[in-house]
Amino acid sequence: MLKALKKIDQILVKACDIFLIFTIIVMVLMVVWQVICRFIIHMSTPYAEEFARLAIVWCILIGGAMAVRSNDHIRVDSLTNILPKSVQFILQLGSYILTFVFAAVILKYSYDYTLATMHDVTTSLGYHRNIFFVPGIFFGAITAVYTIVNIVLLIYNTVKHTDYKLR
Repeated sequence: MLKALKKIDQILVKACDIFLIFTIIVMVLMVVWQVICRFIIHMSTPYAEEFARLAIVWCILIGGAMAVRSNDHIRVDSLTNILPKSVQFILQLGSYILTFVFAAVILKYSYDYTLATMHDVTTSLGYHRNIFFVPGIFFGAITAVYTIVNIVLLIYNTVKHTDYKLR
């Protein structure tokens, strides 16, 4: 069972990494194209801005979910490292619980907004505006799952006195 879960994790991470690389490339290409069109060709390209904005939304949210997986979000450890281990455990557990609540709220409202904007379309390209809220659903789901995994690993490592990580 654990091997199957690790395989699913590896597939999800690989898919997210490929998707993140793709969105960054699309974002850079669209911005470069917008600059070329605006200053060299003297032509407006509204679709380039929309694609770049869409790519950055997807990139930030999926990248944020992957940072939760590897526990790589920015934080200041200098204060918590001088505290007793039991206090560090409580603070870390509290942080994970807050992260889970945040992910659940993002998931719920992204889902609601996705349904509410299902029939709204953009003016330049005509695609549905709910595509801007869909990454929140992915972010919420992935973050919630990996936060639960991090809680389990925190408790496991505390009980077993190990430093097992998902990576």
